[in-house]
Amino acid sequence: MAVPWPVVDYLAGQLEIGDPSQVKRYVVRPQTAYDHAWMIRDAYGYRVFEDRESWQERVLAKRFLTFLHGRTWTHSEGPTALFEQAAGWLRRHRVLLPGVSVLERLVGSVPGVRRRRGCLGARSRGC
Repeated sequence: MAVPWPVVDYLAGQLEIGDPSQVKRYVVRPQTAYDHAWMIRDAYGYRVFEDRESWQERVLAKRFLTFLHGRTWTHSEGPTALFEQAAGWLRRHRVLLPGVSVLERLVGSVPGVRRRRGCLGARSRGC
């Protein structure tokens, strides 16, 4: 874990960890991050991004995609800003964030849809 020691020390203080060196051991066992994600899910009522059942028959997934498409149509944001908006939407709706590459692919697919729709509309006007 390539994190500056002052950051590790600060984090250990925030989490009330007596020995800050224990923080750097977090990545030694990859399963630990998954265990903690499941504990957060259970304790705070979060849903799993990939789990269809927890997305209430995909209704929440459809709302998320509608949000992304709507945001693309109504705001002139770059991919980074749209990524941040997507992550914020998932947090507000208590959905555990998927891996960065999963969310990046999903967000990256939205502008292509926007361009296709824009071109279809423009074609009827002589595009």
